[in-house]
Amino acid sequence: MDQAIVLVVEDELGVQRILKEMLAEEGFDVQIASNGAAALQLLEVINPDLIVTDLLMPELGGVGLIQQVRKQERFAQLPIVALSGYGQSLEPAAIAAGATLVLRKPDDIPHLIETVNRLLGRSEA
Repeated sequence: MDQAIVLVVEDELGVQRILKEMLAEEGFDVQIASNGAAALQLLEVINPDLIVTDLLMPELGGVGLIQQVRKQERFAQLPIVALSGYGQSLEPAAIAAGATLVLRKPDDIPHLIETVNRLLGRSEA
């Protein structure tokens, strides 16, 4: 089975590191982008199996990224997990833009691996 690629889009270095470690321990190939604009550039050269994106970032936030990704036919069915650290204010916009679901930072982070595995149809080890 090929290693699934997860694109993590997060501007906070500490959160990037935690997410990368968590996902890499599960055997995922983790690619990192520091904002939505960088993620769109990366998507020109990689085809991730899933995107995990923060919602509030400089240059291009998560909602804008999700909208841009959903405009591309090849990513129409791509699972996108949005991470919201600011209550529910951006959650409706993220879902409306096409996010598969929204998790809250930091409360839902422990459930991220379970969520990613479920969305990718992987059974937990």
